[in-house]
Amino acid sequence: MADLRYGPEPVFGSCADGNPETFCQLVVNTTLYPALLVDLGPVWEQVASRGTQWFTFVLSVLMTGWFVYNFYTGHCGWEVIFVTTIEFIKIIIELFYEYETPCMIYSVFGPVTSWLRYIEWLLTCPVILIHLSNLTGLDEEYSARTMGLLTSDQGTICFGITSALSRHGLIKIITFLVALCFGVSTFYSASRVYIESYHQVPKGLCRKLVRYLTTMFFCSWLMFPLLFLAGPEGMVYLTWSGSTIGHTVADLMSKNIWGLIAHYLQVKIREHIILHGDVRAKVEKTVAGHTFEVEGFRDEGDDDAEAVSESKLDRRNSFQLIAARLEKKGEQVKLGRKGEMGDDDSEMGDSMKNPAMAGMPINPMPGITAVQGGGGGFGGGGGQMDPQQQMQMMMQMMQMQQQQQQQQSPQSIQQNMMGGMPQQQQNMMGGMPQQQMIGGMDGMGGMGSGGMQMGGSPSPSGQLSPGQMSPGGTNMGGQNMGMMGMQPGMQNMGNYNQPGMYNMGNYNQPM
Repeated sequence: MADLRYGPEPVFGSCADGNPETFCQLVVNTTLYPALLVDLGPVWEQVASRGTQWFTFVLSVLMTGWFVYNFYTGHCGWEVIFVTTIEFIKIIIELFYEYETPCMIYSVFGPVTSWLRYIEWLLTCPVILIHLSNLTGLDEEYSARTMGLLTSDQGTICFGITSALSRHGLIKIITFLVALCFGVSTFYSASRVYIESYHQVPKGLCRKLVRYLTTMFFCSWLMFPLLFLAGPEGMVYLTWSGSTIGHTVADLMSKNIWGLIAHYLQVKIREHIILHGDVRAKVEKTVAGHTFEVEGFRDEGDDDAEAVSESKLDRRNSFQLIAARLEKKGEQVKLGRKGEMGDDDSEMGDSMKNPAMAGMPINPMPGITAVQGGGGGFGGGGGQMDPQQQMQMMMQMMQMQQQQQQQQSPQSIQQNMMGGMPQQQQNMMGGMPQQQMIGGMDGMGGMGSGGMQMGGSPSPSGQLSPGQMSPGGTNMGGQNMGMMGMQPGMQNMGNYNQPGMYNMGNYNQPM
């Protein structure tokens, strides 16, 4: 047994012709069966190993349920739910199949590797670092910093697995050192995140939580390379049960406890914003020669604080739920309630500012201008009018029309509709109705008396700016052929035409 080699050996005479000088098969002298011994440690160590696993399993199940509850009733990031779910699934498999293949890989060259452990790392560590890169939970996009954390972490795990699968020797040492270099890069990027987050979060409790997260992160993540060196993959100072205890405790700290504190931090940040408003201040810091600038959340009384006038944070569902919960407790919230009429940050406010969101006709111009059209279709100068001036002008036009109708007999009105005496026509932006015009004259830049055009800036003869008038209006023998059917006795001042009504802008108002 002392001369037994762990590499493949040729079996001479294994070919079909039986030539003893040739070989077609290899034999791999391995300790797998039956000589391979896996040291589980004494009985008390095995019991302690199972106890830590069961404790972490129960805790992970309870935390997953609590996180899911908060996800629907308040705020909870998907990261902590994912990590704790993977954690309890891994442990329940480990409890019953820890030493079975493929959970444990028994290499023909001797090394024994806990593949289930590395699967969990590949699934959970990137998600933890994604959570770390957005510690406040307020960023909507992942940054280059996130990509750097993920890349270095993948390098650490991949080369760590390679080192675990390697036999004791130079390759094992080199791959471990490469994994260590990637780990140092991960720690450096993580330290920058924690420093920036410390200056970004509100003062007081939130900054204490960032310090707790920093301590928990570095202490727990440093345990993994130390356990690798001391365990069966390295110097074999620990038994498999001792290695399981150490890794279970490290997982409990780096995943469950860290995730719980990170979740609590995000909730407290949201409560601060809801109670004090979205008030921020730019902070510039230099750490280890690297200068960075962050927007830190502050109180209204701070000298360098500046409120965000158009904050969109209250549109998020988590802010709505937390604000409602705080209001039930009697707290006065400043951010987080939407849906009020006239609230610019609410869905109703958005529909007022953007008619397309509410299914309303879209005014293609940013503002309505009045252009006095002269005879012969030459447009006069126009200027912007506020809504109050527009309404006053509309009311004057309505009164003029009513007076004209009262002075005319029904017969004269009919004659005017069929091409009699000219009368002033008014048109607003939007669809142009097919109306019987008076003597083939209108006030939209065509031949005839002065008309009132509600459009944009001054128009050239016979034209309006794009989007103000519907094309197709043609004067033929006293008829103006437009887009819509004939609407006698009405004035078109918008997008909709209804007999007996003035259509001013996007809304119909009765005469």
